[in-house]
Amino acid sequence: MSLQKGDTSERRIYLDLEYCYPGMTRESGRPGENDQRQVVQIGAIEVETKTGAETKSFDVLVHPAFEKNLPSFFVELTAITQDMLKERGVSFPKALEQLIQFCDTTPV
Repeated sequence: MSLQKGDTSERRIYLDLEYCYPGMTRESGRPGENDQRQVVQIGAIEVETKTGAETKSFDVLVHPAFEKNLPSFFVELTAITQDMLKERGVSFPKALEQLIQFCDTTPV
C-alpha cells in the first residue's frame, strides 16, 4: 500500500532492509545491477504521523537465498552474525508473511 495525495492516515510504516551479495567486500562498493542482492534483515517501524512517535516495530532476520555464509564485510557493517542467523533466521517467504501481518492496512 502506498500513500496517495491527500492521504490522511494517522500512521505510516517505514522499512529498512539489510542485504548481502556474492563477492561483497569493502573494496567492491555497492552491488552492480547484475549482483544478486539477498535480504538478510527486514526492519520496520510504525510512526504516528502527527507526533512522529514510534508506535510499534518489526525486526526479522532472513536466511540469504544464495549465500550459505555471510560475507565478513557484511558482518562488520551490520553486526549480524552467522550464529544470529542460525538461531533466529527464517525463510524469505516466512519473513514477508510476517511483515505483511505487521503492516496490516497501514500505508507503507
